[in-house]
Order: sequence, then C-alpha cells, then structure tokens
Amino acid sequence: MIADPPSPGSKTSSKEYLTRAAGSVAIATLISRLFGYVRDMIIADLFGARAAADAFFVAFRIPNLLRRFTAEGALTAAFVPVYSEALKRKGKPGAFPIICNLLTILTALLMIVTAGGVIFAPWIVKVIAPGFTSDPHTYELTTQLTRIMFPYLLVISIAATFMAALNSMGRFFIPAIAPALLNISIIVCALLFYDKFEEPTIALAIGVLIG
Repeated sequence: MIADPPSPGSKTSSKEYLTRAAGSVAIATLISRLFGYVRDMIIADLFGARAAADAFFVAFRIPNLLRRFTAEGALTAAFVPVYSEALKRKGKPGAFPIICNLLTILTALLMIVTAGGVIFAPWIVKVIAPGFTSDPHTYELTTQLTRIMFPYLLVISIAATFMAALNSMGRFFIPAIAPALLNISIIVCALLFYDKFEEPTIALAIGVLIG
C-alpha cells in the first residue's frame, strides 16, 4: 500500500500516484478509526464510568496537548518544506543531516520538558483538572499516570519527525497507520495486564508508552 512518487513530467503517473496515495491514507485512517472504536469499547467495558477511567483520560490529555505543538504543530509544518527542498536539491544522503540535527535538538529539549512534567506532575494535574483535588485517590492516581505517560511526548515527537520525512518522500501509508498501532497497544495491554496491577489503569498507561 505504498505509493511510489511519479516520474517528473508524467501527468498520468501523477494522477495514478495521487489516487494510490489517497487510497492508502483512507484505508489506514479507516483501520485506525476502527481500532480506536474497539479501544473505547474495551476501556468502557473494563473501567466503565469510574473515576479511574477519568484519571487516565486526563493524564493522557496532558502530553497530548504538548504533542500538538511538537509532533503536529509548527515544528512539523516548518520541517516538511525544508526537508522536501533538500531532497530535491541533494537527494536522501544530503537531506539526512537535517533529520539528525532536528532530532538532536528536539530530543534535548523534550527530555528537559519530560523531566519537568514528571517532577511537576502534581501541580500540572491541579491546573488541568482542579476538580480532582477534592478526591485524594483520583488526584494521586492521575498524578501517577501523568508521570508514567509523560515520556510519550518525547517518543511521539521523534516518531512524528520520521513520519514527516516519510510524507516528504511520498510514503503516506505508514504515517497514516501509526495511530492504529497506538490503539492496538492500548487494547493488548488493557486485556493482558488489567488484573496485574493494584491500579488497573496503569495497564493503559503502559500501552500508551509501548504504542
């Protein structure tokens, strides 16, 4: 399901390429949505409307908010045009140092952000979900889950850099199918480790990190 870039100047090849690319992205998106639906059903079945489920979703939302600025925000928007231009002018070997430089800077910055998120998790939870402070157990659980999942920001941002590079090279299926892998990881960990922890929602947090 990988669409190879068309040869220059070929209108027919360009149309076929766009059709294949759109088709592969549509299929990958559908697969991801289906697994997302299954994930939500399993979480609802295992946790219902309990406070533990709310704690997980709030804790997961915290790194997700920051991810929009790194993995899906201005950083990616700035990277793709620069990398695409380098590919045209220098080819893959000449463009590769751009990825290396970006990953070096990104990793260093996000390691600092991640460390800060882990250290200041109790205060972050108070800001994101102030109502949880009235329930000490839910508040402590949310803080614990936030600390477990905060490194997800670093992992997903690095992965997003590679996915942006794949998009620049005309490889759209793998980046589009990536969310499905996260959903599958959460599903598998929820089913396998639900009863292995004193707090079952830790299984979901582990699924996020693996995915």
